[in-house]
Amino acid sequence: MPLVAMFFSACVNAAVTINIQESGGDVVATSSGSLDISTLGVPGSAPALSSIIAGSSWNPSFQSIVLVSGGGARDTYTIDSGATTFSTGSLFVGGTNSGSAVGIDSLSSGTNTLIVASGYTSGTPISGSSTFAGQTILSMGLIPGSYTFTWATDSVTINIIASTYTIGGNVTGLTGSVTLQNSGGDDLVVGADGAFTFATAVNDGGAYAVTVSAQPAGQTCTVTNGSGTVAGADVTNVAVACVDNAPLTYSVGGNATGLTGSVTLQNNGADDLVVGADGAFSFATPVNDGGAYAVTVSVQPAGQTCTVTNGSGTIAGADVADVAVDCVDDPVVGPGPGGAAAIPTLPLPGLLLMILGILAAAGVQRRATAN
Repeated sequence: MPLVAMFFSACVNAAVTINIQESGGDVVATSSGSLDISTLGVPGSAPALSSIIAGSSWNPSFQSIVLVSGGGARDTYTIDSGATTFSTGSLFVGGTNSGSAVGIDSLSSGTNTLIVASGYTSGTPISGSSTFAGQTILSMGLIPGSYTFTWATDSVTINIIASTYTIGGNVTGLTGSVTLQNSGGDDLVVGADGAFTFATAVNDGGAYAVTVSAQPAGQTCTVTNGSGTVAGADVTNVAVACVDNAPLTYSVGGNATGLTGSVTLQNNGADDLVVGADGAFSFATPVNDGGAYAVTVSVQPAGQTCTVTNGSGTIAGADVADVAVDCVDDPVVGPGPGGAAAIPTLPLPGLLLMILGILAAAGVQRRATAN
C-alpha cells in the first residue's frame, strides 16, 4: 500500500527521529537529530513543498510519505530498505511548518527515498515541526507504530503515536469475584459492585471486546455494551450484571423391605410419600445441596411397625439413596385358632417363666385330684 513520510527539520543527534502524535485537537509532526549521508552518493532533487503526510489513498504507487518542511528545495537519496506501509490515508498538507526538510518516501515498488534540505551536509542538526490542524491519527489514516529506515551509515525512525483511551464500566449484583478480559487478554479481577477500568488503554479507532473469563462462585455474570470501536473518548458504559445461580438440588430416597401394607413416610416433617410395596422409593421434593434431610414414618402400615435407618443427614453434592425402611409384623394378641387363647409373644426369658408357671400349676392340680 502506498505511503510517503517526509519531514523538514533541524537535528542535533546522530540519526533522525520523527514523532507524529495528537496535540490539542491537531496532529503535530516533529523531527530531531542529524544524519550521515556520506555513503549515499549523488542526490536527486524534489520540488519544494510544504509539509505533507500521505498514503495509498492519495497515490497507489506510494507505500507511505511523510514530509516536514518550512519550504525550499530538497535533495533525495535512494536508501532501498524495503517498502513499509505506515499510512493508508489521502494527502494532508501541514498548515504551520518550520525547520529544514527531512522525510521518507516509501514506494510500493520496494524503493525508499530519504528527503533532506537541498545542500544538506552530514552532521548538520535537523529540527522542525509541522501541524495538521483539526486532524487525528485515525482521520489521517496513520498506522500507529515505530518504523525505521536504514542505510550503511545512519537511519531515520518514524514514530506514530496514537492517542489511547481506557475501557471500563460498572458491575452490579456481584457477591464474589469475577474475572473480565478485554479482547482476550488484560485480565481484570473485580471483587465488588461498582466501576471498573482495564489497565491497558486502547488506541483511538481500535476495537475492544469485554468478556467474562471466570464466573464468580454461585453466580453468572453477563456483559452488555461490551464491544465496539474507540472513538476519541474513554469507554465507560460496559455493563456487567451478575445474578445468583439456581441452587443445585438432589433427591432423597432409599428402599423399603418387609412391607405388607402401605406406610406413609415424610422428609423434614412434610412431603408425604405413601409406599405400598417393598422396593425403592424417592420423595417428590428434592433438597438443596448442603441442605438437611430427615426421613420419618408418619403413618405405620396396619399390623406392622416400620423403622428407619440412615434417615437423616446433609446433602453433599449427590442424590441420597441409602435410607432404609424395615417393616415387621406386630405381635399377635387375642384369641388364637379355634377360640383358644393365644400365647402372647414374649421375650424368651419371659416365655420360659410363663411355661414353668403353667407346668407348676398343672402339677398342683394333679396332686389335688389324687388326694
